[in-house]
Amino acid sequence: MQQLLTCLLLCASVFAQIDQSGFVAGLPIISDQIPFTSVGGAHSSGANPALLGPVSLLSSATVNLEQGTVTLPLYQGFLLDNPLESVWYILTDVSDQTLAHTFGINFAPQLGVGIGATRTATTDTLGRVFFSGGTVDFTPSISVVGNAWPFLNGSTSGSIGFNGYNPVAFFQNFGKFFNAPIVASGNVNSLNLFCNPNAQIDYSVVHDRVVSICPQDRTVTLRMYLGFSEGKPTWMLPMASTSESYAALYEATWFQSVLNETTEVCTSGLLCGINNMFEVQTNGLNVSQTLVSPQIQRYFSQGLNTYIQSLSNPTATQSTLSSLPVFSGIPTQIINYSPMWRVWFIDWTSEAENFGVISRLTNEVDIFSLNSLGLLMGSGQLVDRITGQVLLAPSDVLLDASAIYRIY
Repeated sequence: MQQLLTCLLLCASVFAQIDQSGFVAGLPIISDQIPFTSVGGAHSSGANPALLGPVSLLSSATVNLEQGTVTLPLYQGFLLDNPLESVWYILTDVSDQTLAHTFGINFAPQLGVGIGATRTATTDTLGRVFFSGGTVDFTPSISVVGNAWPFLNGSTSGSIGFNGYNPVAFFQNFGKFFNAPIVASGNVNSLNLFCNPNAQIDYSVVHDRVVSICPQDRTVTLRMYLGFSEGKPTWMLPMASTSESYAALYEATWFQSVLNETTEVCTSGLLCGINNMFEVQTNGLNVSQTLVSPQIQRYFSQGLNTYIQSLSNPTATQSTLSSLPVFSGIPTQIINYSPMWRVWFIDWTSEAENFGVISRLTNEVDIFSLNSLGLLMGSGQLVDRITGQVLLAPSDVLLDASAIYRIY
């Protein structure tokens, strides 16, 4: 109860600072959702910038904060059963720290643990990479049907993984797991046509998050997705999901046959390659519209259903649209980072609405604390037999999303 009173007092102190112009004193005024620069004071000379931010987590990446995009090296691979077919992929994470430094990507020590079968990759004497299987069909058209999760029957992802596709691959020459999602298919000559900045991308052969691609320059630029990790706004790169509807929302590849008995008990932890990700289904300030300006409303906004409904807004841009999910940690924050996330769908309770404490969530600790106070509930998998409280519980939805850039 003391925690609840503290929360109420903090929330009340914020609303008490709303002046006649509709802005809250001490809070940054933002034009969209998240400020792209730190609003804090100067850091001491001895501070580690990787811990304080802003920080680009991949040295191989070029991040454009205004566009919400990241440019990465593009790699060419082949299929063992069809050596004439090229698959184009990126590397974002690896389970070895030395290789992470070599490739300029994230170190994910538990990558590959608990996610079922993965592809294998071998390198021949010419340096060509051959995958044991796993292809992606980019020909489907992405479509989101419905305006609220999980009632999205009929939604289709813009790309589908086949033949045992998994974004994670075991590279036998290194003996390590890499996160190596496929971003395009087709021969080099046809894809090089997209090197022309005026060329229109053909999404029947490339991933829906691709903004530009140029094999001759060995680069690909993709749209990122904004979320929070331990209270810090962070750009992520979602590339694949085990749910077709969720893949459609995230412009990601739908892949199947990844869950197994190991995954069922591997929800998170030091020895698990799957971390927690939280999707608030509905969120926002629970106060009268006359009390706060639209800018303040956006400051506290969040929610998967709000995001879904915004997709049909003709004035919205994909680079700024986000449900603002909460991730349990990125490489500079936790020692067991992995780009594979198990999604927890959560919502506020009627008690939270009555108390007027509904606001934006930004870290995992607060989410579990609010659930213990009866202010947040899960999507209905677990119910306390004594209190009847709907407890938080993970879904069977996995999302492959690499951490790219922490804003502050």
